[in-house]
Amino acid sequence: MKAIDEFNQTSLQQFQVTFEQIRKNFEYTFQTLFGGGRAHLELVMAEDILESGIEIVAQPPGTKLKGITLLSADRNAHGGRAALRALHGEAVAVLLLDELDAPLDESNIGRFTELLRSS
Repeated sequence: MKAIDEFNQTSLQQFQVTFEQIRKNFEYTFQTLFGGGRAHLELVMAEDILESGIEIVAQPPGTKLKGITLLSADRNAHGGRAALRALHGEAVAVLLLDELDAPLDESNIGRFTELLRSS
């Protein structure tokens, strides 16, 4: 039982540190891709973070703050790219190149391209 408690405690600490870094990466990446706005990640069940889900809350420039699933398809896809980039860093660029431009307008493609170049 002691080993399980130690494992859970270590997992909790590592999750908190990792989640905080991903949260910061996501906020920065979202603002870069959208040319402003704000976004953050929230734990759904903060009382037990090892069992919690994660909600993406976003506010692209000129819109109201809402869950990412309530955004338009192109903004939802762009927000998803920001989340992937926050999770995986540079490696995610390879995963996104197929059909990348389908839901994006020219200004969004330009910002995404700049983000890839800066990696």
